Amino acid sequence: MQLQNQQFNKNLLSHNNVDVFMHCWDKQFKDELVNLYNPKGAIFQNQVDFTKWKPNLSLREFSITSYWYSVKRVFSVLKKYEEKHNFKYDAVILSRFDMA
Repeated sequence: MQLQNQQFNKNLLSHNNVDVFMHCWDKQFKDELVNLYNPKGAIFQNQVDFTKWKPNLSLREFSITSYWYSVKRVFSVLKKYEEKHNFKYDAVILSRFDMA
């Protein structure tokens, strides 16, 4: 997690006026991530078992479904923030914690 934080800070956060929103499947990292990124909004939850709706998902299908579900959740948090503060973001950069 430390390497990702260094890269995000070096290349993005320290050079721009950035608001961070996040969705994370690992509740165990909540305190660390909130301290590192000070998000405007965040969701931390246990991994959803998508095989309940579609049995026999391959690992690849499960990963893709999980990724897009996470994207949907983080954009819902961002949208609520925009509505609450009556503005729209000009740009959004989507990333993952493991993309250092």
